[in-house]
Amino acid sequence: SSGINAEWPLRPGPPPRGNPSADLVAILHDCQYLSSSGNVLLTVLIKEGTLNSRDSVCLLSSGKTFPVREIGVFQPEPLPTSNLSAGQLGYLILKVKDVEDVIIGDTICMPGSIVEPLKTIPKPKPSIFSGVFPDENTDFRSMKESLEKLVRSDTSVSIEADSNQTLGQGWNLGFLGTLHREVFAQRLAQEFGTSIIMTKPSITYRAVLDNNNEIVEFNCAKNMPKCYHVMKWEEPVVETTIIVPGDHLASVISHCMSCRGVQKENSTLGEGRFLLKFNIPLIETVDDFYSTKKKKVPTATLR
Repeated sequence: SSGINAEWPLRPGPPPRGNPSADLVAILHDCQYLSSSGNVLLTVLIKEGTLNSRDSVCLLSSGKTFPVREIGVFQPEPLPTSNLSAGQLGYLILKVKDVEDVIIGDTICMPGSIVEPLKTIPKPKPSIFSGVFPDENTDFRSMKESLEKLVRSDTSVSIEADSNQTLGQGWNLGFLGTLHREVFAQRLAQEFGTSIIMTKPSITYRAVLDNNNEIVEFNCAKNMPKCYHVMKWEEPVVETTIIVPGDHLASVISHCMSCRGVQKENSTLGEGRFLLKFNIPLIETVDDFYSTKKKKVPTATLR
């Protein structure tokens, strides 16, 4: 059809707000590492002011200043321009060496400007951790470069140096969950051709010391406090909901109990299905809890 006499479904929206003549204030929406040049491409929304291609910018959280290599807009591929003004969504390319300087949601301004952050930046808090080490076919230095490049594009990953008597020098990485951990390892292999050894996932534990009830958090054995100083150990627990056919009810309950689960609910949904709720220690669910359950009961649903 030609579309003649058809009612246009979209209505014009309000024009972009902001004063192009004001001091520059922009918000960082996304970050991408450019392997071809070693630079970082930042997707930004200009809230106030104008950014020119020869300017330098300051990332407010770190307070560091970087010269702009290029600015532009997406059409849909990056298209260089001479400036970006208030209300425009575009990109700028910087040379950033330290991964921690780039935080999604950060405020960008001109060096020396005094501005209020546009939004509170929640610090990504990893829930699981794994040691990552080079295998026999991977050079330590090249792996370090690959990790740093990938972490620049995924700032939710925490990274710190680690060592193991058997595996040697490596890193302890923090992830938002098991899927995040798996995707990160796949990207490392596919995008950088890096083959790694990744240890089983661990979580953050808490130890309450007998010295003024001081709380110590740790996610690896080498940082665990001495037992004779600990008054109480704590670990995170998740509430797990499982919908299971009646024929497999007993085996699922047995599996949850073997994972130190505490049953909170067992109710009937009808049509031979049951709803179970268990409180299960997080560490029991991050490794093979789901796959083991699926082997026993292929039709069970886990939430």
